[in-house]
Amino acid sequence: MIDQAIDQTAAAAQGDEQRQARAWLSLALVALLLGGGLSLVLIASRVPGLTRFFDAPLVAKKSLVVHVNLVLTVWFLAFLAALFSMIPGSRQRTAPAGLAAFGVALFVVAGLLPGAEPVLCNYVPVLDHPAFLIGIGLFVLGVALALADRARLVDARALRQLPPFLSGAAVDGVRVAAWLLGLALVVLLSSVATTPRADDQQQYWESLFWGPGHVLQFVFLATMLSAWSLLVKDAAGACPLGEGAHRWLVSALVWMPALPSLLLLGMGPGDDGFSSLPTETMRWGTWWAPALFLLYALRALAAGRARGRLRFTSSVSAFIASVVLLALGIGVGVLITRSSTLVPAHYHATVGAVTVALMGVSYLLLDALGRPLPSERLRRLSRWQPLIFGLGQLGFVSGFAYAGWHGLGRKVYGHEQSLRGVEQTVGLAVMGTGGALALVGGALFFVLVARAWRARSSSR
Repeated sequence: MIDQAIDQTAAAAQGDEQRQARAWLSLALVALLLGGGLSLVLIASRVPGLTRFFDAPLVAKKSLVVHVNLVLTVWFLAFLAALFSMIPGSRQRTAPAGLAAFGVALFVVAGLLPGAEPVLCNYVPVLDHPAFLIGIGLFVLGVALALADRARLVDARALRQLPPFLSGAAVDGVRVAAWLLGLALVVLLSSVATTPRADDQQQYWESLFWGPGHVLQFVFLATMLSAWSLLVKDAAGACPLGEGAHRWLVSALVWMPALPSLLLLGMGPGDDGFSSLPTETMRWGTWWAPALFLLYALRALAAGRARGRLRFTSSVSAFIASVVLLALGIGVGVLITRSSTLVPAHYHATVGAVTVALMGVSYLLLDALGRPLPSERLRRLSRWQPLIFGLGQLGFVSGFAYAGWHGLGRKVYGHEQSLRGVEQTVGLAVMGTGGALALVGGALFFVLVARAWRARSSSR
């Protein structure tokens, strides 16, 4: 009787974890789908030849604000919450996911309101309208409430009860990401208190999100490394970091560079170091952990190949695409000396690196949630999907970078864009072609996810 009761309790807990993970994964996927759709507007408003048919800079800028928040903030953080939900622990509350979903719906609708003025600040662009600001706030609050779970954040016993889908290294990364999100919120509250409301909306929102926006990049870095760990584990049959000190070293290389952000507490835009501290921290602190992890990953993949375990799967292709895009993003970042399309080329490469890694993990997570791809044909397509998306992003980034290297300005759309020289035109043409291919890869991803989800639903 006791054993039966224990089994029933464990099954109920696992069911709760899967329900919450499905809710957060659904929100993440919807955000990526909507954000991908809005990217059509952005591509059409910049590609030579198409701007004559779509010459609406204000619409494009509103679309950009909503697009960035969907494919960056919501997609990444909701996916983080889905992974966090899979860590064994106490029963989870359902309200945070619902609150977050309502917030997303609210800020998306705000993009349709006539009085919503787009402010294209870095990291967290905004629409200066109460509906948007309340919506994005509710989303972040929902994620924070979901991650404020002591057992899942710190309890070592959870590591002894992990489902096969997870690994200790992946849980380390998820936990580091959760703690860093808490740090970002603390820095944000300090920024709200110390940033004077200015008549210049661009300056105000830029200053407000400058510190917390930089901390968020470390949250996304930790999330990506968790995804890499899961992809390599699936491909090689073993966690690349093992269960020893290597795990702690990689984790430390993520959170330690973020700690100087605490120096921003109490700082205002006019204080020394306000602008330079986050920039230098990002410049010198973000690449150590992925570089070290990559060495461990290559060792694990080589060992898997020697055992005959390594084969061409969606995990392998997603990992390769992610590493290539991250390396490209770092390389483009080195070239940035002024405000040009080199800047969006850099962050589209790094964001693409995280996105394609999470796409690969999505197949693993769906399998763990009882929603595997239902046929061998779909599984074959899933092996190529990350490479198609990654190749498209590669073209998109390369074209933007080439145009930016030749002086093309950023944040201009439609008739605001004035092309000087064939190099800028060629760069944007390559960008548009790559963007179209990335959209094909994204569409294929959603077709595969929908088939897996529908197959599970129809089997009930």
